Amino acid sequence: MRVEIPTRFRMFTGGVGEVESCARTVRALISELDTLFPGLGRELRLTSAVAVDDDIIADNLKSAWLQRIDHAEKILFVPAVSGGCLSYDC
Repeated sequence: MRVEIPTRFRMFTGGVGEVESCARTVRALISELDTLFPGLGRELRLTSAVAVDDDIIADNLKSAWLQRIDHAEKILFVPAVSGGCLSYDC
């Protein structure tokens, strides 16, 4: 499967934006990425959600930890977005 790494996380990869993986679960993929790019796994766990074939499967990695991904074509880690206000009373 193709694993896309958003620009925000490329400081850990030396600029690499995509890798191939055969990981079976999200947990195995995070471990593999952390081995390839030390520190990336921790950052992903703390600050991202995961999308499998363009569908976000969980809003955080902990809830997707054991999700099977071995039949996926593309994995994307989606950086968390925070801030902003949806009310005029802010």
